[in-house]
Amino acid sequence: MYKVMITDDEKVAIDSLKFIIEKNFSDAEIIATARSGREAVEKVKEHDPDILFMDIHMPGINGLEAIREIRKHHSRTAVIVLTAFDQFEYAKDAINLGVMEYLLKPVNRSKVVEVVARAMDRIREEKEKQQKELELREQLKSAEESLKALQDLRGSAAHFTDTPAPGPQAPEYQGYKAGALTRRAKDYIKANFSKTITLEDVAREIHVSPQYLSKLFKDETGENFIEYLTGIRIRNAKSMLEGDELSIKEICYNIGYSDPNYFSRIFKKIVGVTPTEYKDERQRQ
Repeated sequence: MYKVMITDDEKVAIDSLKFIIEKNFSDAEIIATARSGREAVEKVKEHDPDILFMDIHMPGINGLEAIREIRKHHSRTAVIVLTAFDQFEYAKDAINLGVMEYLLKPVNRSKVVEVVARAMDRIREEKEKQQKELELREQLKSAEESLKALQDLRGSAAHFTDTPAPGPQAPEYQGYKAGALTRRAKDYIKANFSKTITLEDVAREIHVSPQYLSKLFKDETGENFIEYLTGIRIRNAKSMLEGDELSIKEICYNIGYSDPNYFSRIFKKIVGVTPTEYKDERQRQ
């Protein structure tokens, strides 16, 4: 679902854009409107829209000043500027602010549909690119951890060889110790998944090296650390989504993520639907 915000000091302009977008895009949601530049800055901070319509001539700070302020923290939002004919030259300054398009008032329905569709395509491509980059980084990190784990296992094997073994029960003793370490790691993750935790944090808690824990965890659970942590977070998110008490953003923060958009992508990848769709389905049941 694409989040759309509209800023214009004329209510009729807002209503017109809402009608066009809602009629032509089932996967777009108008999450906020604003009647001034200052209000727009505050509501963008609160709602983090994917697409932002911004009128130039408004009371207080104008549209370009508002965009300049918004760009400090929301560089990926697709901004579409609205302008009257006599402000067209002024609107060209918007190019320097990374504005995607500027539309002349009164807005043309087909042009709005074209621009919104183009914005959605760009946003989708950027999100897919980000996801691929994230997965590649995780794969590289996992490969590095596995390589280091081999070296650590050699050292661990030497340690067990040098340690007096309790007779023929030494293999069972070592297996018990490994299983106990994995259980302690799981318990720590379950108790702290709502925080920003890393493999290094867990390894430090149970007094082993990150490389050894990574190899041990994968061997005994079939999942790497990130996969297990993500599974815990998503299961808890599903439970929270079945209630009415928390918003999507609050749930995102409560399970240890700081970016609601990233949370939505991970949730959809694992569950098959977005958090909003999952919540709606449960409420209809």
